[in-house]
Amino acid sequence: MIFRIIGAFFLVFGGIAALIALIFTFGEMRISFGIAVFYALPTIIFGILFFSLSRILAKWVCFDFDKFNEQ
Repeated sequence: MIFRIIGAFFLVFGGIAALIALIFTFGEMRISFGIAVFYALPTIIFGILFFSLSRILAKWVCFDFDKFNEQ
């Protein structure tokens, strides 16, 4: 559950960053669209990957500690 929350946080943060970048692209404080994509897209991709791989990451992190000490 924690990994999905973190992934959702990055998705929301990336979406807000993309929206702000688009506003600045067409506003008075002009930045290029390439710079806006450069900052927003990796955050969105990281959020999607983290959200979709959350089950695998949870299994990797939360293994059975009782079996860890067995030989």
